[in-house]
This record gives sequence, structure tokens and C-alpha cells, in this order.
Amino acid sequence: MSIEKENASNEDAMKKAVEAKEGKFNTNIDNGNDITKDPYLENAKKMEELTGQMGLGNVHSMRNTIDTDTINSSMVLGWHPVYADEMPSAGLFYPADIKITIRAAYVAEIRHWSTLNDRDMYDVEDKLNHIMQNCCKIMSSGRMLSWKDILEEDRIFLILAIRELTFKDGENKLQVEKNCEDCGTKNILEIKNSNWVYSKLPDDIIKYYDESRRILAIQTKSCGTIEMKPPTIGTFQVITKFIQTKQQAGEFWDQAYTQILPYIRHEWRGFNDKNIFDGEVDFKGWDEKKYMLHYRLAEKVKVGVQPDIKCMCSGCGAEVTAQVNFQQSGGIKGLFVISDIAGELL
Repeated sequence: MSIEKENASNEDAMKKAVEAKEGKFNTNIDNGNDITKDPYLENAKKMEELTGQMGLGNVHSMRNTIDTDTINSSMVLGWHPVYADEMPSAGLFYPADIKITIRAAYVAEIRHWSTLNDRDMYDVEDKLNHIMQNCCKIMSSGRMLSWKDILEEDRIFLILAIRELTFKDGENKLQVEKNCEDCGTKNILEIKNSNWVYSKLPDDIIKYYDESRRILAIQTKSCGTIEMKPPTIGTFQVITKFIQTKQQAGEFWDQAYTQILPYIRHEWRGFNDKNIFDGEVDFKGWDEKKYMLHYRLAEKVKVGVQPDIKCMCSGCGAEVTAQVNFQQSGGIKGLFVISDIAGELL
């Protein structure tokens, strides 16, 4: 290859990498596609070759669990690793080799978010999932997984992590005020991942954790082994749409059943309204003991963030806990839309 052609090829690779960073490539990669087909990683590999030629060296992993492709993607395209063991679920219900990366929300995502109707629960769900779909990537065994494989309870953690990347200069803080009960000092608590209070699986449930299958295989006297895990976004999404359809049509659905279903349905792929209907028919044949056992277990299997954040009192050092209220802190729309523009006014 001539020097002119090689330079043109290098310039083209640089251009594509920059375009990817600016969001000009489609970030929605269908589940099951080979990771080597991902244009982000292809350009990242090319950029690694170029940086090597220019004597810029290589980027090394912060943790051994993140492979070279992910590191290079983060370096070139703004994707950053999130470690599963730091999320509310502690990564217990994902493949052991899962690799999660996130990026900041681009203008396109923020524009879409700005249309959110915070009084419509279904619209809030849709907007949160749109952020996840575009700003989160998941890998396991060298292949891309879907954002729908993320647990519902881990979603808020990732949303806030994406938000911190988006407003990295702290220009859009969400805060609540709380006076210290010990000394009366007024404290300002910021709504961010490091301040959340997490719920954990109780000891009498975690002992049934099956590490090889990444589920809870709970042994019971009257119902045998009950397999449960916290619901994924994908499973929850199917059930939410089912409920929405029933509500709009004014039709009945068994609310007791839909409370339990997310915890006993482990795979969202192929999951549809017919599966829900068939399961509901079977559910109606359960006796009282079987229902109450599943209901209580589902309550215990819940993991995630509690509606509280905490900090150390600036006056006396005691722990201060405040309940999160998005309406008091600017509304949930404020997650990705700056609510106070005073800092931008001259």
C-alpha cells in the first residue's frame, strides 16, 4: 500500500471514530450479534494501531475483568466500564464474565428525555429505557447482550452513572436538604450513587444462591424448590405493557399474579402476552399456602436502592438520612434537563 493510501485509510478511521463519539453511528446493536461486527470496537482497534504508530502507547485495564476491546472503546469513544459487583444486585444474577460499559447522554437522548411527562408512569418507563438502550452496552463470552438483560433494580444505578458522565462538571446537581437530628445542622445531600442506601438479600435467602446458575434455588417443605431472581428490564417491560393494554381496554387482570410473575420468569426473550395468560390460568389453581409462600419470597428477593440517601453531618459527623423526593429536588425530568439555568445567565 502506498503512503498516500495508508494516510487516507488512517484519516478515514480517525473520522469514523470521531463520528462514533459524536453519536453518528447507531448505538443499538441487536442481541446476539458478533462483537467483532460492532463498528465502535472496529474503530477502537484501528485507533489503537494508530496511537501505537504515533508513539502514544496503550491504555491498560483498571481491572482484569475488562478486556482490551472494552478499554480501547472507552478510550476512543467515551465508553466507561461499570463493575457489576458495585451495583445494588452485586452482580449476583449476571453471567460471571459480564462487562458493562456506559457513555454520557448525547444531545439526541437529552432532547428525547425533555419530552417526558413525569405524571405518566409509562412515559417515565419509556424514557428511562431509551437512555439505557442508547447509553449502555453489555458483553458476555465475547458477544453483545441486550440492555434488557440488566436487572430492573440496577437500572437507577446505571441511569445515575450515565447522568454523572453527562454532567461531569456538576452543572446539574439534584439535592435535598435535611437537618441533623443530633446537632441541628442543615445538610445538603446530593442524589448520586455513592449516597444511596441499598437493600440486600437477607441471610435466610442468600444461602440458597446457586452460583453456577446465577439464581436463587429456594428449597421449601410444601412447594419443592422455587427458583427466583430479581426481574430484568426486559421481563418487567413485557409485564408493564401487558398491564397498560389491560388498563386501556378496561379489562381485568390479576394484580396478585403480576406482582409475583417478574420474580419467577427469568428470561424475557420469547416472553409475551400468551405466556402471561397461560401462567395466570395455572396461578388460579394455586392454594393459599403456595401463593403466600411465593408472595413472601418475592418480597425477600427484592434488591436495589431504598428511597433514602445518606451523608455525614457537616456539623457533628453523625450519619444523616433523607428520603428522596424527585419532585422536591426539581422533578425526575431534572435527571437529564438542567433545572436551574442561573449559572448560564450573565
